[in-house]
Amino acid sequence: MVRKTLSRLGTTIIVGVALYGTTAAAQVRPQSASGQLATCAIVSDSVNVALSPIVFQAALTKALGDSISASFPMESKITVVKVAPAANKQPNGVEVTINTSEAKPGKWPITFKSKAGECSGELKITGEK
Repeated sequence: MVRKTLSRLGTTIIVGVALYGTTAAAQVRPQSASGQLATCAIVSDSVNVALSPIVFQAALTKALGDSISASFPMESKITVVKVAPAANKQPNGVEVTINTSEAKPGKWPITFKSKAGECSGELKITGEK
């Protein structure tokens, strides 16, 4: 009897943990109402490798709120210095300052994240160091 009760308790705990993990994972990556990950449009077609920081504008398809971070893959060697609301007050617009002094040329994915969700886009880096 005790063994049967412990077995049921163990099963209940395992199912509960699995359900909680599924719910937590779903909250980490919110999507837009259509089920698709929101995207962003980079105003500049491309930016050059440069010694000084570069500022570019991006328009997000979804409002992400005030506290937004941006990131590139590590292998791109692009460093995000700052993400701020667009200076021209464009709705869902952000102004991103990046350091490309060590960047590798190519098309690189950029991801914007906040508590409200996530958007992705692409930025082309041209030129050599």
